[in-house]
This record gives sequence, C-alpha cells and structure tokens, in this order.
Amino acid sequence: MIVKAQFRNQKKFIKIPEACFDIFIAEVKEKFSIREDLAVTVTDDTGTEVDKDVFPDLMTTSGLVFVIHVLNDIGPSTPQSSVSLDTDTLSLTSKSSEDSEWLSPKRFRMDGDEASQSLQARDLIKEILQTRPGGANVLKEFEDTGTISDDMRKLMVNILVAHMIETEGRVPNRLTKQKYGLGIITLFPSLRDPQGRTGYRDPPQFSQIHQDFTLLFGSENASRLFERWPTVFKAKVIRLAETLTSTPLLKRLLSSTKENREEQDSPEWDSDISSFLLLLHLLSPQASGRKRTNRISISQAVDHVVVFQKACQSIQEHLEAEENRQPYILASGSSKEAISQFFIAVDKKLIPCQESSSLAAIDELFKVNFVLSISYDLPLKTIYTFLQTAVYRIDVGTTSESPRVKELRAKLLNDV
Repeated sequence: MIVKAQFRNQKKFIKIPEACFDIFIAEVKEKFSIREDLAVTVTDDTGTEVDKDVFPDLMTTSGLVFVIHVLNDIGPSTPQSSVSLDTDTLSLTSKSSEDSEWLSPKRFRMDGDEASQSLQARDLIKEILQTRPGGANVLKEFEDTGTISDDMRKLMVNILVAHMIETEGRVPNRLTKQKYGLGIITLFPSLRDPQGRTGYRDPPQFSQIHQDFTLLFGSENASRLFERWPTVFKAKVIRLAETLTSTPLLKRLLSSTKENREEQDSPEWDSDISSFLLLLHLLSPQASGRKRTNRISISQAVDHVVVFQKACQSIQEHLEAEENRQPYILASGSSKEAISQFFIAVDKKLIPCQESSSLAAIDELFKVNFVLSISYDLPLKTIYTFLQTAVYRIDVGTTSESPRVKELRAKLLNDV
C-alpha cells in the first residue's frame, strides 16, 4: 500500500504492508527523519485529526494527504514561527489544593503568538463557567477575593471535565486538556506556578487515576477488576496455563500463584501479579515494527508490565536509564514478593499508586491508558484488549479484537 504524507513543507510517498496506523507512524518517522521518542499526531489536509481506528478506512480515500505534526502541532498550516509552549495535561478530578490538576508535562505548538492563544483559551474557560451551573460562583469568588478556594477549584475542574466529555466524548483529546489548562492559569493567575516555566503546577504527588477513570466510565466498570479477577478469572487462567508447555518462567509463575508454596521455592512475584503475567503465555506478545516482525519474548514482555526495583536503589537512576516510555508498574521493595510501594511509570515520570496491593497496581496500569489518552503498548495490546472487553466490559462488540483474545475470553467466561 502506498499513501502520501506531508511533514512541514515536504511531501513523500509512504509504502506500508498493511493498513496499520502504528506501522504508518514508524515508516513516517523513518522517511522524514523524526526521532522515535517524539510524539506525533496525524491530520488530513483540512486539519481534522486522524485517529488510529479510522486510519484503515481513510487509506482508501483517493488523493488524501496525511499531515504529520511533531510535538502535537495543531492544524496543517501551523507556521514554523509558532511559539512552542510547555504545558501539562489537565487531570480529570481534584479533591483538594494538594490534588494537583496537572499531569504529564507535554509540549505542543499553537498557531499565532502566545498572548493571543492564552486569551483565546481564557475566553473559552470563562464562557464555559458563565453558562454552566455553579460556574458563576467560581468567577464571583475570584472577583471578590483574587483567588479560589479548594472547593471552588474542585467545582471548576468538574465543570470543565463535564464540558470536555460532552463535546469530545469520554476520552477528551490531549490537546483539548492542554488548552483548558492554559485557559485556567490565564483566567486565574493565582493558580500559576511561579517557579515553573509554563505556570502549570507540578505533577501530582499521588495518583488520581481511579477517580478519573470512574468519571469516564462509571463506578461499576471501574471496580470490575477487583470484583472479577479473584472470583471469575484468576483460577481459570492458572488452570489454562498449567496445560501449556512448561518453561522456566512459566514454572516460576505457576509456583508463585500457589497459596502454600514450598519454603525453598523462589517466588517470581506475589500470587496476583503472577496470575496476571500468565496472560503473557496465553496471549503471546504482539509483534511490532514496520513489518510486524519484531516480536519480543515473554520474559521481555514481563518488563513491559512490571519492573522490580530494590528499595535501596535509586529510582531516579532507573528512570533515567529506562528507554520504555509506555506505562508500566515499577515495584519497589526488598524482594518481588515483598513490595512496599507500587508506582506507574510513564514517559520517565512516576505516579505513586494509591494502594499498596499488586492488584490495585495492575488496575491503575490499565486505567492510565484511558486517563492519559495513551495508545496501548503494542506488545501488550492483546492483554489490554482482553482486560478491556472481558474484565472491565468496555466497548464490547465495537473494539477490534484478535482471534486469540476472543477465544480466551470465550474459554474463561464459558469455563471451558
């Protein structure tokens, strides 16, 4: 397949073996010499963003040019002189002044000068607050006092989140969140961080992933891993894994799932993580790369899910050395079976997990993909898709699933 792509003022034909968005992006980065670690967005030549799920359909459109934007450029006509702003992604909920509303600093580029964009974003936030119940109270408090209280801050965030979801769906575009964040600190200067380059607050000191996910999908969906993994899936996953051809890693994981292990056994992880990692054996890691030939081993895929860090070792040094920017669990403790703290690591930043259990860490690992609008880590796509449709029951019937995911779900739910 041959498609036409444009990056800045240069156009090239891109050849890809199949209508796969990830393959297309990989080829684009190689053709235009774009660094692999840079995030890119794709639009058509009218500025309409092209998402992963619609890309295969658009491939058949005659004369379509896919426009590539680095650092989240907005629109195909963004001038080279546009001002680059360092901004943060707006988190979806807030509980107090300590519950920072900003997450994951990202750079993006906007048309025009910084002052003009700030005023546009400010006017948008003001208009939303003026037309939404409770929003006028936020504006009045700021007018009277020059600041806003913790309660009003929380109310404001909830109003803006509701508006984003109404206009863009339950997973708002990252650029929209960034624009709202810029508008907030322009409208309410007292919320600006005086020590930051952008005025945005530092990343939060604890995770709000569960609250944000609940806002997107509801409390029933949000609690399903805790309700269904121990009672519906865990034992069945273990039984299926026991029928597979034994390997040293599989043997260690199966041993770690047992409640009464021999004292001389060296546990791989605790029972919950070990049972979850068995999915890597039941759903082999998905191949990546331009021709889908780069398939990693199961042991390598484990490191895409969870990485152990000795409590006495430097977490910062680990982050600096780690090349994986996709979300994974960083487990810190004296041993794999005795973890004292779980983190979600994403793009070389840490989000402390709210609870200390391994199942809660797995829960937050899955949810962070939705909360931060991150595409699934390709080697783990089958596992995440299985969790999404079988465990959390999100978008069942509309999500693209591999035959192996469908087969495993049928086996586990029908107890075959």
